[in-house]
Amino acid sequence: MNSLAQRKVHVRVTWPDGRVADQAAIHVAYEHTQEYDHPRGIYFVAWTDPNGEATISVFGTSHILVYAEESVNDLKGPPFLSPRYSIPLKFEADKVPDKLDLVVTEKKLLSVNSNNCNSD
Repeated sequence: MNSLAQRKVHVRVTWPDGRVADQAAIHVAYEHTQEYDHPRGIYFVAWTDPNGEATISVFGTSHILVYAEESVNDLKGPPFLSPRYSIPLKFEADKVPDKLDLVVTEKKLLSVNSNNCNSD
């Protein structure tokens, strides 16, 4: 039986001013999936703790996207919470660094050029 190699990755999520983003959702999307081709912030694999940290597992050698999502109070009107996203990072799953620092800055989830991979 073949099994995919598993790697553990430590993720830290912060705001641009350095404050930790506790309870941020960490998303991992694998190539050849809808979430990879058109990230929508639907599926997540972990929540950050009160220190803004989480550990995720990635599997195999496929290209993946990793990004974070956190909510902010938006008192202008319903739904009163607005998402903020980190810029999605692209890696080959077996070449993701042991530690990732993500910063939630974007009001919209940015698309990633499918030909650009951070593993080089």
